[in-house]
Amino acid sequence: MFDHKLRELKERLCTPLVHVLASLGCTATQLTLVGFGVGLLSALCAALRFRLACALLWWLNRLLDGLDGALARHTRTCSLLGAYIDILCDFTVYALLPCGLVVGQLGLLTPSSLHAGVATASVLSQSPHELDMNPASLVSALLGNLWLQVSPNVLWLLLALLLVSYFVNAAGLFMLAAALEQLQHGAPSTGEFTSVTMPSGLVEGLETALVYGLMTSFPESLPLAFALFTVGVTCTILQRLIWAWNVLPDLETALHQRQRTKRS
Repeated sequence: MFDHKLRELKERLCTPLVHVLASLGCTATQLTLVGFGVGLLSALCAALRFRLACALLWWLNRLLDGLDGALARHTRTCSLLGAYIDILCDFTVYALLPCGLVVGQLGLLTPSSLHAGVATASVLSQSPHELDMNPASLVSALLGNLWLQVSPNVLWLLLALLLVSYFVNAAGLFMLAAALEQLQHGAPSTGEFTSVTMPSGLVEGLETALVYGLMTSFPESLPLAFALFTVGVTCTILQRLIWAWNVLPDLETALHQRQRTKRS
């Protein structure tokens, strides 16, 4: 929702780091691949229930993802191959991290550890004097109370619905981007920083980063976060569908008129 408005600010904030990376001889694709590795480690830490490491690695992944494009533009090495690799890496991490969080929350890779719900129940059963009054602990305990009411099967279902919304959103977004390029209304004509035009929507990169940051810091929020984010992505799909319905026919007509004018 805010990505288009914040891209220029992001470019300015990234400039000092980009200069350093360029002086060290780093390439944009190298940064993309390093960021991808960091994202995979974040998903693995989520599955192993290393909460702090998972959250920190997620934000490092987001930082590197913001730097690779800025570095490519600074060094004038932007390429379609680089953009293709970048989007593949991004969407792989977007899909694997929620899966890792569910695996970790259910304790599937840590059978000897306490179930998250049991641990939360223990916290909630303590007296106010015994309870850690740290705000993060209180939020975790509160969200954990919600977790106690959600069965593993429901959590798997919420994850599946989230991934379905990702699949449909990605298919629609990139088909729409391809159509806009074909209609000569792509990134070069609009002056966007991205390699292809991505019509704005309710859920974009910033919103994804923030919601994933919440999920990695408070895995007990997964049921609520999955449900709300699925609704948000679905709204984005419908928003872009309405936009395409209203805009694409006019763009196609304008292109045909230009082509007829050139032939005549």
